[in-house]
Amino acid sequence: MGAHYSACVERVEIDVPVAAGVRAGCGCLAVVVVFSACVAVVTVLAGSSGQGITAGEIVAMIALFGVLPVAITAGLWALVVKRTRTWLEGSYLVRRATLRTTRIELPAVENVYLETLPDVRSDERIPILVIKDAAKGPIRLPLRSKSGWLPPGQLHALADRIQAGGRHDEVVTKIRHLADTLDS
Repeated sequence: MGAHYSACVERVEIDVPVAAGVRAGCGCLAVVVVFSACVAVVTVLAGSSGQGITAGEIVAMIALFGVLPVAITAGLWALVVKRTRTWLEGSYLVRRATLRTTRIELPAVENVYLETLPDVRSDERIPILVIKDAAKGPIRLPLRSKSGWLPPGQLHALADRIQAGGRHDEVVTKIRHLADTLDS
């Protein structure tokens, strides 16, 4: 079943969540908000030393330390979510991120494995397909997100491309088993 796709360049979209990047952005927002609150308190205390703070300065502080960090974080989040895409194109896995596009030929990759990460919403573990290319670095594909598992067709397509290299049988077997389990 492995190499039947090589005659045509079929594009298969992979529904990979970008939650890890979004969670990191939320952590950065928390740091910015705490820092901004500290700066605002210091400014208010400095203003209470007898000179007073005008209404315009208060509005400027709220805009600078409250609205601006939230707007910047929301813009970065939208940029990451809208720009990050992953798809299969023939034997290649393509990941387009905000600043670069990575193309890895799956049958030629020597290091492919599954790892799991804890799900913060349950006691379950999330399987992550890790594809490491020596020249291009790793691509991590979560096989499940809060919206659900990758569809069986996408899992089978990934397994087909990985299997075409003639190695990584254990990983291919696990991916196919997951796809078959979801399909039934």
